[in-house]
Amino acid sequence: MYSLATLLQMPAVAAIGAALTFTFTGILANRSGCETNIFEGLALLPWVIYFLCKYYWRERRKVYLVCAGLMAGLQILAGHLQPFFHALLIAVIVIIFYEYRRRENLKSFFFSAVFNFASFCW
Repeated sequence: MYSLATLLQMPAVAAIGAALTFTFTGILANRSGCETNIFEGLALLPWVIYFLCKYYWRERRKVYLVCAGLMAGLQILAGHLQPFFHALLIAVIVIIFYEYRRRENLKSFFFSAVFNFASFCW
């Protein structure tokens, strides 16, 4: 979460606060005691968002989409599908939003969104 917060251009103190808040409050802290497989999957969720944001904000290299997909795959390997579905929904929303913003026409929007989603799922 710290890496994602610094990518979002937060100051260092705010990034540390965001990382601590993500770690010790909310759903992540709630799942740590009872369902460790969901906890492990949710702990990887910021990395999925990080690589998606890095692709759309820094440089458009497909390796970032593939890394986001690999992190989502690791969420499945953690033992539960619920965190993967959260990551998948976030990825679909982010891909559609940014591809729609840079569309030339509807056909190019459709193909670029499908290709980027396929790169994520690969």
